[in-house]
Amino acid sequence: MKRLLPLLLQSGKTGIEFFNTIEGLTDKDKVKYEDVEKDFTNWIKNYSETQIEYINNTTKKQVQRIIKNGLANGDNYNKIADDLFKHIKNISNSRSRTIAMTEVHNAVSKINFLSAAYKGMKNKTWNTCEDYHVRPAHVPLDGITIPIAEEFLPGLSYPGDPNAPPSLTVLCRCWLTYS
Repeated sequence: MKRLLPLLLQSGKTGIEFFNTIEGLTDKDKVKYEDVEKDFTNWIKNYSETQIEYINNTTKKQVQRIIKNGLANGDNYNKIADDLFKHIKNISNSRSRTIAMTEVHNAVSKINFLSAAYKGMKNKTWNTCEDYHVRPAHVPLDGITIPIAEEFLPGLSYPGDPNAPPSLTVLCRCWLTYS
């Protein structure tokens, strides 16, 4: 949490800049971080506790799988330990990148959502990068506009919404525009 918190807070400040730019707000109308800071920091507290538990559980399952496979193969302790070291080293490199990319995106998406609500915007439009990396579930959402309080899919009010399953949020690159 000590390492994740500064990243999430900075993502929120960057997200405010993104929101103001993408919405074309003038200096007079721009959302300031202080306008949504209380709601955002409350969200971070709840979100980070849940996400850290989820991340830890995922890593735990990966370790259990490596050990289970080693035992099923009749491997000795040294072989299992070597496999753990080899795989966890690789897992930690790729997982750390995945976690960082996902969490920054999710924090930016959340603060944009809070900013739109603060500004009294009524609608939101889903946008994808329109490339082959867009997950199939997000393709039909591209360009769809709905009321701000509704969900695009069950549990998915905005890209990166922690109420949605990881299959809809991990490494998502989508964003919303508001009106």
